[in-house]
Amino acid sequence: MPKSFDVLVIGGGGAGYAAASTAARRGKRVAMAERWKLGGTCLNVGCVPTKALLRSAHVAETIRRAAEFGIDVDGWKPDYPRIIARARSIIDAFSGEGPEASLASQGITLLTGSVKFVSPHEVDCDGERYAAERFVIASGSTSQIPSLPGLDDVPYLTSDQALWLETLPRSAVIIGGGIISCEFASLWAALGAEVTIVSRRLLSGEDPEVGEALRTAFEARGIRFVGGRAVGLERINGRPGARVKTGEDAELTLTADVLLMATGRQPLFHDLNLEAAGVQTGERGIVVDDSMRTSAPHIWAAGDVTGRHMFTHAGDYAAEVAGWNAAGGEPERAVDWRVVPRPVYAIPEVAAIGLVESEARRQGLDIEVASVCYADVTRAVLEGAPEGFAKIIAERSTGQILGASIVGAQACELIGEVAVAMAGRVSAWAVGDTQHPYPTLSEVVRWAADQIGKTSRPDGDQAAGQPVAREHAHPLGFWPTEGSQGRAVEHATGT
Repeated sequence: MPKSFDVLVIGGGGAGYAAASTAARRGKRVAMAERWKLGGTCLNVGCVPTKALLRSAHVAETIRRAAEFGIDVDGWKPDYPRIIARARSIIDAFSGEGPEASLASQGITLLTGSVKFVSPHEVDCDGERYAAERFVIASGSTSQIPSLPGLDDVPYLTSDQALWLETLPRSAVIIGGGIISCEFASLWAALGAEVTIVSRRLLSGEDPEVGEALRTAFEARGIRFVGGRAVGLERINGRPGARVKTGEDAELTLTADVLLMATGRQPLFHDLNLEAAGVQTGERGIVVDDSMRTSAPHIWAAGDVTGRHMFTHAGDYAAEVAGWNAAGGEPERAVDWRVVPRPVYAIPEVAAIGLVESEARRQGLDIEVASVCYADVTRAVLEGAPEGFAKIIAERSTGQILGASIVGAQACELIGEVAVAMAGRVSAWAVGDTQHPYPTLSEVVRWAADQIGKTSRPDGDQAAGQPVAREHAHPLGFWPTEGSQGRAVEHATGT
């Protein structure tokens, strides 16, 4: 007879750990199966190493600009092997024997090997059979590589491989304009590589002005942007290259030392034999409802494998819901995707949350939009980081924040304030009326929120029980600048 568990979690990444831990706290007999390394993509080839490397890139950019701050730094150069070694050491520090010990302390059994379903309630793990009353699938994702002519004949890198290059590439062509592309472009360019991005636009899922602002910032740092799409790969004089279509009849060829295919990630479930368990998949990944239950009533799924919001924090959140429900928690929980921060750790950073403006308008929502330039924030000027903006989208009648975008220094930190406001349904008016420490970058959020309601809700014209939008004076008296005034006109006219 196969060994039996109450809940068996497939996948030992962040989502798998969250689901298993949640179920174990409910007193269930829990097993977690992992084929590769505990910590999954995030710890081993994703969030942790990329952000460690990007920290070195930020230091390099600071040194390069040191003269602007009256500091002379001569003869500096990046030591790429040491940069890589630092990232590896951080991973080792986070992992070590920690994950296994943590699982054992919670009474979670660790199964090592590849898993596939052999029946709705039974799996095979490297030749051993295990049964469970309920399952949570959190098997993660893998690099998505488009089918292009010449793909098999040209050396290219995925993001997993690009992380551990032994030397900094002198030049790189990056195919794709998403998060992975923007972060690697920032990393390599800051350390001195010649970088070219090939994409129709940057961060296509966000407001167009977000991608345009990032493109401007990239080009100021020497990153070349080629608007188009790759239509083929080829070797030219021994170097990897890409043919790029830039118009109806226009085409050019780009070559570099390194070709990075940064075309996104796709759910990883092809070898789980989901048919044996009755689990349906769709174009995005494993199909789930708001309780994270699949088409099989005893199986849940969470994280990248569902194709929804491929961020560690979103996967962990959904996995806690899945683990609770798989453990029979009462009442049954459901996910609320209204508040999911979307960080991009590029240079400069980008972060967004909620609806983008075009989607809000497509839904027919009556919205008010306000944005403020970083140049209007004293701390940004003091830090020498005046590029970028913060934008807030709010419901006109209530001031409820529906979405926000931030491009600029510390954007990934600042979006947290918006997330808290949205989760607690705190209005933009309240955020704008709240004292923020001066001078801090957080004021870019405050001043953007402060503009909501200035035209639609003047003093004395308040709905019952709603606060009045009040006027506030900028500490230095020159608020707002021409840039922010221009943005106010654009929002008012809908351009």
